[in-house]
Amino acid sequence: MKRFLLVCCCLFLSAITNAQQGDIALLRTIYQTEGSKNAVYALSQSAYPITILCPVLVYGLSNRKDTSALLNTKRVVYSMATAALCTYGTKWLVHRARPYETYVDIIPYNKEIDPSFPSGHTSMAFNTAMNVSMLTHKNWIKISAFTWASAIAYSRLYLGEHYPSDVLAGALIGAGSAYLSNKAQHWLLHRKSKNKLANVL
Repeated sequence: MKRFLLVCCCLFLSAITNAQQGDIALLRTIYQTEGSKNAVYALSQSAYPITILCPVLVYGLSNRKDTSALLNTKRVVYSMATAALCTYGTKWLVHRARPYETYVDIIPYNKEIDPSFPSGHTSMAFNTAMNVSMLTHKNWIKISAFTWASAIAYSRLYLGEHYPSDVLAGALIGAGSAYLSNKAQHWLLHRKSKNKLANVL
């Protein structure tokens, strides 16, 4: 049994090492791509302002007489809070070092103090993109939202701030929290309506 556990541990450590090697290799490929770091940094920094602006626009562009305006705004805000809680909770739980703290050839555009895994910028960008896609039926808006979120994810690698696995996890957390939060709120609303109907009857 001890021998079996030892073999399992060795295989697990080997898998982690190989994954880490693939992670840094892909990061180096993207990081070394030529281009304007200033422009990419400006794009990267748009993640949080646009995320914060999203619920404001949802409410502002909605018909105020329609009760769904406030409801949709609340859904976006709750979704953002869920994404932020999951992202930053995971960051401090995993506490992964940034690439430039481990590899001397990665020089970041701007050093950040919080842990690397997952990417907060990517998480909030994909959270916004998913929220937008669930609120509209127009494909060009959905495509634009996810193109922007993907560009944010790419920018975090190009600037040397994150590993590819960081941005992948950020994208999954951001989009997933938006989807699950929306479904949970739909379920709660449906349950509340059923309870009201039951009380009336």
